[in-house]
Amino acid sequence: MNIHRKECSLMEAIFNILTVLAFGIIFTALLAFITLPFIAKKKNWKRLNISLNRGVLKIKIEE
Repeated sequence: MNIHRKECSLMEAIFNILTVLAFGIIFTALLAFITLPFIAKKKNWKRLNISLNRGVLKIKIEE
């Protein structure tokens, strides 16, 4: 069995890593924005602040 693999350049590897990181940040932020308000309502939290700044997701909760 002869398997031919394409060589991956350094630029392609860096691009792939950055793409995975970007999609991870977007997915995590969307998950937090969608699910946390429902959890806050269920647990009767007074305040819920969710912010995304430069890829850092900050969540502040007041009970």
